[in-house]
Amino acid sequence: MIDNVWWIFFSCTAGIGFFVSLLLLTSPSKIRPGMKPLVLVLLLFSLTLVQFVILWTKTSLVFPHLHNLWQVSNFWYGPLLFCFFRGKEGIKWKKWWPHFVLGILLLLMWLPYGIMPTQEKVTYLEQKYPPFYSDYLPSNYLLYLSYWWVSAIIQALYAAYFLKLANSKPRHGQKIEKLVANLFVVFVLARSFYFLLLDFGLFNQQWDYAISLTMSYCIFRIGLLSYHKPEYFFLQKVIDVVKPKYSTTSLSSEQSVGLAARIKKHIEEEKVYLKPSLRLPDLSAELDIKPHHISQAINEQFNCSFSDYINGFRIKHACHLLTHEKLSAKEVGYQSGFNNLATFYKAFKKQQNTTPAKFRDDITDER
Repeated sequence: MIDNVWWIFFSCTAGIGFFVSLLLLTSPSKIRPGMKPLVLVLLLFSLTLVQFVILWTKTSLVFPHLHNLWQVSNFWYGPLLFCFFRGKEGIKWKKWWPHFVLGILLLLMWLPYGIMPTQEKVTYLEQKYPPFYSDYLPSNYLLYLSYWWVSAIIQALYAAYFLKLANSKPRHGQKIEKLVANLFVVFVLARSFYFLLLDFGLFNQQWDYAISLTMSYCIFRIGLLSYHKPEYFFLQKVIDVVKPKYSTTSLSSEQSVGLAARIKKHIEEEKVYLKPSLRLPDLSAELDIKPHHISQAINEQFNCSFSDYINGFRIKHACHLLTHEKLSAKEVGYQSGFNNLATFYKAFKKQQNTTPAKFRDDITDER
């Protein structure tokens, strides 16, 4: 009876994980590229929970397609989280491919089983239940050492590195990095303890549940964070479609789209954002458009205020200067259209989730 409760709980948790992951990846608001690796880890945790439930309920012959795929996932958690901590632009395959070599190798070893027809998979499981990679190794002892402890050591090294990065100098977004690093440390410790118990013959199914609980907690924690702190995950906040701000205006949706395109073109071509004194009435006079119509078009089509929209162009220009010019942060701020450093730093952190100095350091490290 108690086991049934656990199975139901973990099945529901996996369902929530799939839902949250797919919701984040397909949201109308564009997800930050650097958050995609974290969402993929969430997706793998959910997939692993499903596989565990199949094992516990002894229904592998009914659902044979995912057999042992969780053992491949173990070599993907660390590399994906490495991309989360280091890559604001997402996964850089050309630069970080060595991190994924073992994961890809294990996936290729699993693939012959994965592409088997269903009946052949069932026959395989009935006759030969060992993990798929046992076909490539000469002994069970080597099998044990080459997979379990190698994966545990690699994950421990990643966990230590993530803790170091998360506790480095203060920056925007550090809170979620610390949370993810701590969650991964707990997961690695639980998994290592699991191996020790298995090695000394003290294992029972409750320890499987303990590891699954750490994955479940990760799913719930990240899911709640994406709900309460969407700015960590999305480039723009989700548009409120329940109570439109300009529901009583005379500007139609088609006019709003056309006006937004005209505003954007004028700002880009004339580079009016470089004027520190630029205000809404100034742009209104230049375009001969009513100020509240400009505000409506920007708010509806770009989901931000006039000042945030202009600052977006300024920060883009500042990023270009930080990347290609040897200017101080102060010079970059003034040359990008800001009239004081405080406003520049605040806008930069809001747009880029980091400071100008850290942005330049990251660009230098990537070269």
